[in-house]
Amino acid sequence: MLSGTTITINHLKLHPVEYTNYQSQQAKKPKVATVSPNTTNQSHTQPTISSFVQQLKWEHSHISAKKLTDNIGNFIVKDLHPYSIVYESGFRDMMEEAQPRYAVPNLTTFSRNIVPKLYENCKSRVKELLDNDMQDIQSVIYNGCMDFKSSKRMCQ
Repeated sequence: MLSGTTITINHLKLHPVEYTNYQSQQAKKPKVATVSPNTTNQSHTQPTISSFVQQLKWEHSHISAKKLTDNIGNFIVKDLHPYSIVYESGFRDMMEEAQPRYAVPNLTTFSRNIVPKLYENCKSRVKELLDNDMQDIQSVIYNGCMDFKSSKRMCQ
């Protein structure tokens, strides 16, 4: 019995133009190495699952991808780079070499999510530091006033 591909090829032979196109397409395809059971081919190795998995890109929610994205955001902010740096070929080549499984997010992700999040985090840290310093200053003033006998005159 003939397989589905063989039947299709035999039918194509009835249409010379299409069959010629098919043959030229087949000639362009890379040849797959086949190993017959009677011969041993030491140079042929089958790809491993781990080599396949290493080619897959991380999801943006992956913990390592999040860390890299945050680091790129810090890089953009600290060194005053434009958001468009994430589209530049040199930057993309560097990131591909550094971590092939990381997919650099687009410019909009940085401008609407990552950098505003960094700004809010920085703003809350500065506010916290100022609040702590104000408490320290008030404590020093209060304790300083209580140490003096003439505290009413100095603190009013």
